[in-house]
Amino acid sequence: MNKCEHKRAITFSVVLTTWNMSDCIEEMLTSLKEQSFPPDEVLIFDDGSSDGTKEIVETFCRNNESWHFYGMVHQGVSSLRNIGIEKIWTDYFFVLDGDDILSRDYFESFYPVLLQNPDVGICGSYELDHKSGFINKIGWSNRPQKNPGDKDSIFYSYMGWAWDKAFKTQFIKDNKLLFPHLRNSEDLVFVYSSLILARKILHTGKCSIYHRVNRLSSLSNSLTEEEQDYYKAVQLMKIFLKERYVNVNQGFEEWAADFLLWAVKGADYRFDDLLKTFSEVPWEEIAQRKPRYYSGLNWIMKAKKNNPSK
Repeated sequence: MNKCEHKRAITFSVVLTTWNMSDCIEEMLTSLKEQSFPPDEVLIFDDGSSDGTKEIVETFCRNNESWHFYGMVHQGVSSLRNIGIEKIWTDYFFVLDGDDILSRDYFESFYPVLLQNPDVGICGSYELDHKSGFINKIGWSNRPQKNPGDKDSIFYSYMGWAWDKAFKTQFIKDNKLLFPHLRNSEDLVFVYSSLILARKILHTGKCSIYHRVNRLSSLSNSLTEEEQDYYKAVQLMKIFLKERYVNVNQGFEEWAADFLLWAVKGADYRFDDLLKTFSEVPWEEIAQRKPRYYSGLNWIMKAKKNNPSK
């Protein structure tokens, strides 16, 4: 299947952000250029790179007429993505990271799914270790929902990543969904808000993207630089659920606890610290009740509560 041989029933575009990625951006742009079913438009926003990234991107854009480059003053990835969403005219859009790599059929694998008019489409993914080159399938990124209509299981069933998903443009704009201005964890607020509101979520059934990990300059490795942002993301999700009158309780609480425990895994957080620092999460209740989704969470909470040194 290619763009020339098939008239498209739907259109789709890409919002891609870069920042000091000269060590890997060419791999991403090459994988984007060589797609078997290329997007109708590619919008690339550079967040004030100083390492030659802009020059690499500009070279690719000069040779691809549907690609558009925007060199911006450094302001954070959320601002750039929100600017990109405002510019989108296509039926669907993808929000991609400049350090990932797409399989050649990334968009082609999405197309049959998008023809079924979902609000959000999702594919499977691999982890690509930047240092070793090791590739590992992320088997836990998309878990089947116990009940497809159960919003409470959304947080367990899907990961709050944007790069493995396609979003219906009108759906996102009608609901006024944007990326919050956080140093990290900004993806999960936008993604989970989309999934919670979505009337239809469909999977491609294929693993089609290689997500780069263990790259030191990546924003996903910057938790310690803005250590409260992950908690702010949890707070924003709680506000969103309350304002939209979405009845999501235990699933959200278990997810929030699991996420925050992951975020502080390198720090010495005792049970009392969790109660004081992250008061939005009902730690006492989680420690006492049987978990619905995260089976090990109850045991971890009891261990922390019974042994203050943990």
